[in-house]
Amino acid sequence: MKLSSAVVMDRLPLTIEEVTREWLTKALAANFEGVEVSGALAEDVITGTATKIRVRVEYNDAGRRAGLPETLIVKGGFSSHREMMASIYKLEMRFYGEVASQLSMRLPRCFYAGGDVDGRQSIVILEDLDARGAIFCRVERPLSYGQAARQLEAQAEMHAKWWDSPQFAPGGELEWIEALDPLPEGEAGTYQRGQLRPDVYAKFIALPRAAAVAKIFHDRDRMERAMERLRGFDREGPLCFLHGDYHLGNLYFDGGAAGVLD
Repeated sequence: MKLSSAVVMDRLPLTIEEVTREWLTKALAANFEGVEVSGALAEDVITGTATKIRVRVEYNDAGRRAGLPETLIVKGGFSSHREMMASIYKLEMRFYGEVASQLSMRLPRCFYAGGDVDGRQSIVILEDLDARGAIFCRVERPLSYGQAARQLEAQAEMHAKWWDSPQFAPGGELEWIEALDPLPEGEAGTYQRGQLRPDVYAKFIALPRAAAVAKIFHDRDRMERAMERLRGFDREGPLCFLHGDYHLGNLYFDGGAAGVLD
């Protein structure tokens, strides 16, 4: 299904309690005419950069005819760091509303993607991949050679789609996508530069999981120099479309096909 586009509403829920059947009806009706949600129960809440709410939903006849699933994942900024991460939520919302339908790689089905008029909140409503039996990747469970190859092929397809594309230039349909800066200056780099603070970096390297990280990455100063060098490379081009956070925790397999999240 292709969404009509990213939907703008006067106000979106800012708390989990505001994700009601009335709001879900309004959101889903933007792409599914006549749908009404007659019941909604938040069954699970998964916190992280964004908050994911698994909602069990009941529909009217129009919703059932549309094949809408019994559980949905409502994803957005519902935690205390919402305002700091607002730009990230907006990027994902625009991806599902404007870009996802142009890719053939495996992605969660999206039923709604929208933001509010003042930019405080962006929300996507996605399919519950657990319900379809997807297998999520984990750093504790290495990929086989074939699985790694399928994930690399999917990533290569994503990069090739808009490789050196004029769509990134002013006036292009993707001009809103900014070139990736791995270590931004000022407020935009608060998170990235914060992770490189000597005390923070040392804390992460002291964790048991860091024993599995190559020793070269234990050198904080070297990593900071490498990030600074990458800033120069990213301005030379050619440009392509990037996921931005491609790691095992954001990958899955669906019937053997490689899929990507977040």
